[in-house]
Amino acid sequence: MDRQFNFEECNFSVTEAAQYLRVSRSYMYKLFATGSLRPTKLGARTIVQGSEMKRFMTEASATR
Repeated sequence: MDRQFNFEECNFSVTEAAQYLRVSRSYMYKLFATGSLRPTKLGARTIVQGSEMKRFMTEASATR
């Protein structure tokens, strides 16, 4: 079964999202605190949706 990878439908742990954005985990939490990046809570887990990371990167590149 061939299925295309759709980044926007994926969920990432804070560590995975930090690796993708090439920032530290502590910087991720700063982004959460400032509202620049909105995390999602699943019980005790904090995740970042691919669609949210795409929105963040689009806005970040538009402000350059």
